[in-house]
Amino acid sequence: KMLVIVSGEAIAYKYSKVSARRELGVAVCRYIGRLTGSPDHHPAYPPIRGSVIGGSALIDIGVLGKAYPAHVVAKSDVEWIEWDYETLHDEINQKFRRALQASFYHLLYQELLGTLNRDDEARKYRRSEMNQEVLSGKEAKPPSMRQLF
Repeated sequence: KMLVIVSGEAIAYKYSKVSARRELGVAVCRYIGRLTGSPDHHPAYPPIRGSVIGGSALIDIGVLGKAYPAHVVAKSDVEWIEWDYETLHDEINQKFRRALQASFYHLLYQELLGTLNRDDEARKYRRSEMNQEVLSGKEAKPPSMRQLF
C-alpha cells in the first residue's frame, strides 16, 4: 500500500535484531502530514522523509514483494489516504489518466527534493557545530594508537 499522511506525525523504526519478535528498534525517520504545521527540527530527532509512505513501489516494482524495511508508528493522531498499489498503478497508467499520473510523480518528486534539501541543511548544521567546537577548543583529542587497536 501507499499512504500519504494528511495530518499528524508518524515515526519509522528499524526492527530490533536483538530478539526474534518484531520489537521497535532505532527511530530512522519521521513522516509529517502535508497539512501539519512546521515540524520541529532538532538534531536529536530522526530526519523527516516527507509525507508519503511506500511511494518507492510506484517507481521500483522490485520492492513490491518485499516487506517494508521499518515499522511505522503514529506519534500523534494521524489522518491518511491509502491506496492499494495494483489499483493505483492501473488507475494512473490508463490512457486518459496522464494528469493523475503526473500528479503522483510530481508528489514523489517534491518529497524527494524536500528530503535532499533537509539532509543538506542537517549536514551544514552538524558541520557548523563541529566548527564551533574546534574554535572554542572543545574538540575531542584523537584516539591514541592503543585505543585504535
